Amino acid sequence: MLHSDWLKAHKKEIRILISINIILLVCLAVSSVSRSRYLVREDGNLVAIERDSLEQTLSLPLEVEAEKGGEKLTCEVILSIKAPELESDGKAASEDETVRDDFVLEDAVAGLIDEIETKKELRISLPEKLNDGTVLRWRGKRDLRFLLVFLLLPVCLLYIYETERKQEKERRRRYEAEIRKALPSFVDQLLLLLNCGMIFHDAFYRIEAGYATRGTQDSFCRLLGRIRKEADETGFMVITVMKGMAQEVGIREYVRMVNIMMDHQHRGVNLEEKLAAESRLLWEGRKASAMQRGKEMETKMTFPLALLLLVLIIIAGMPAMMNM
Repeated sequence: MLHSDWLKAHKKEIRILISINIILLVCLAVSSVSRSRYLVREDGNLVAIERDSLEQTLSLPLEVEAEKGGEKLTCEVILSIKAPELESDGKAASEDETVRDDFVLEDAVAGLIDEIETKKELRISLPEKLNDGTVLRWRGKRDLRFLLVFLLLPVCLLYIYETERKQEKERRRRYEAEIRKALPSFVDQLLLLLNCGMIFHDAFYRIEAGYATRGTQDSFCRLLGRIRKEADETGFMVITVMKGMAQEVGIREYVRMVNIMMDHQHRGVNLEEKLAAESRLLWEGRKASAMQRGKEMETKMTFPLALLLLVLIIIAGMPAMMNM
């Protein structure tokens, strides 16, 4: 979850989101107060709607509860009170019609809404009963927009955090893949130079200079550059600097290679023999990784190929289907 360091690093984004929240809350409060001006309440229920003028247009979300013979129905409706010139010429539904035996509460409420919307009065009463005795209770619809605004800040912060976490995870995956891919070649070059009589320090510098000359800018090249720079600035041996970066790199193959070099440095282990075995192991790992990626690619291509096959079947069968 969100931690204090992450929150401190995103103070600017948090301030912007808080400002947006405050603006939205103010707008909703003004809208709620403005809407309540037109609703006349009595004992918690609405009894009428008032307009400032006949030309005023209102759109009010309401809840109406209809009860008849023990059957209850709660509907969410939007009353659209329009100015006379905006109203349609169609005939509105009327509740004065004879009530049918197959009377349905939904139809009655819908007809009543149509009738209310066609009234041309400053004060529009909300009926408490229908002609057949159905009891009506009108209430203002619960405004959930305030809850959504309060949830906006944590949801946005979680979205930003998850997005950055996924980006960091993908960056780390590419970082590890590039180092694992380059390690076998590095070990082979190191082994070749050591067999030619170079000491480890000179062999490392020769390899790093070769990467820099080629202009390679992958993660492994940058890692070698950092190791050389820190060794030059601190005066420590290259293998010591590599050991110090092992925890930061956090790649098993890199740590294993560094431990081999440290054993040679402190215990006199045959470095060439150990590196040759490590090289074979690294190449086998790279081969297994390539095969795994190939299998994953085959799996990803299954759906597009199936979709293409379906399209081909449809195209091939379309003339026969049209002639039937």
